[in-house]
Amino acid sequence: AWLRVDTTPIKQALVSLLGRWIHQFTTYLKDHLVTSLQDTDTFIVKANAGLDVEVEEGNKEQLMDVMRAIRDVKNATDSTNAQFEPLKECVALLKNHGVDISDAMVGEIDVQDYLEDAPMHFNLVVKKTSDVHEQILPEQLAEADALKGRLDAFFLEMRKFRNDFRSNAPFNFTGAVTEAYEQMDSYATMLDEKTREALDLNELEELFEMTVSRLSACVRSTGTLSRLTACSGRVPVRSLMTSWPVQ
Repeated sequence: AWLRVDTTPIKQALVSLLGRWIHQFTTYLKDHLVTSLQDTDTFIVKANAGLDVEVEEGNKEQLMDVMRAIRDVKNATDSTNAQFEPLKECVALLKNHGVDISDAMVGEIDVQDYLEDAPMHFNLVVKKTSDVHEQILPEQLAEADALKGRLDAFFLEMRKFRNDFRSNAPFNFTGAVTEAYEQMDSYATMLDEKTREALDLNELEELFEMTVSRLSACVRSTGTLSRLTACSGRVPVRSLMTSWPVQ
């Protein structure tokens, strides 16, 4: 005898389950499409605002504003250009699944129209960045020279600090424990200040397209102080330098 099984309920359940997953996936793709282009639009507006700053002679803040815009555009160029083709493929995929994207907008522009013109708008920003960079190059070079002087002075200060730290920190301390703790706290405070100054200098180096210094004396001093603190039984020193490799 034959056994007849009604598979209609399981087929309906599978169709319903697949439908929910398709809806979830296509909704994610639509949101990703809109969010990516909105972020691109926001970036273009912000970059243009930074590039439009008029740099008056001797005005360091205005120069830094423009340099930040130049840096941001350069850092974003590859990733931004690389996203346009996948986003076009995303639009095609959504259309194939019958997803309506006519209500998706970037500002007041239809998302498809915006995507069509976005590469051109971004390339205009890249070209503008190159033109502005050429215009402010003399001011950039002058500021870079001044920054080299600040770096040299900082290296000397850091060398002096490290020599003092190695000579006078409580490595072989025989006095009261509280005095040793006070010395460690004092060195930790000074080192934290120098660490912040080093990070500020690193940011300026990146901004003015210089080789970013590792400033390894800060790293070594932080590591030494952390080990000294750990040996004393206190909580180890927290540092801003943990992302820097030791040289």
